[in-house]
Amino acid sequence: MQVYYVYRLTCHHPETVKRYYIGFRSCRGNPVTDPYWSSSKPVKEAIARFGPEAFTKKIIAVYPTKKQALALEVKLHARLDVKNHPLFFNQSNQTSTKFTTSGSPSEATGGGGGARAVLAFVVVDPTTDLWCNHEK
Repeated sequence: MQVYYVYRLTCHHPETVKRYYIGFRSCRGNPVTDPYWSSSKPVKEAIARFGPEAFTKKIIAVYPTKKQALALEVKLHARLDVKNHPLFFNQSNQTSTKFTTSGSPSEATGGGGGARAVLAFVVVDPTTDLWCNHEK
C-alpha cells in the first residue's frame, strides 16, 4: 500500500552546525524501514562526510494521501522557516504549489477530506525533540 510521510533527519555529528532536515516522501509499506534519506544536496554531502551512522530519521506523520502529507510539510516549513533557520539543511520552504521532488506541482492546501493520519505530530521545538499531537 502506498503511504505518504513527513520525516525529520537529525545529524548528531559534533562538527556540523546544521542539524535537521524536514522532508516529504512516499513509499510502499512501512516508512520506518524505508532506506531513503533525502534528495537534498547538503544532506547528501553531510552523509558522505560524516557517514549515515551520524544521522537518525524520525517519522513525524504518515498519511494515506499526498495532499495531507504535503500540507503538513508546508505547515512545518512555514512555522520553522527552515530555509532561513541556521539549524536546518533545508534550502527552501515547501509551498502549496512549488517545489516537490515528484516532478509536478502539488495542491497541498489544508486538511485532506475526511481521511485521517495514521500518525500526526507537529514539532514544538526541533532542538529539544518536543512533539505534540496536531490533530484534535
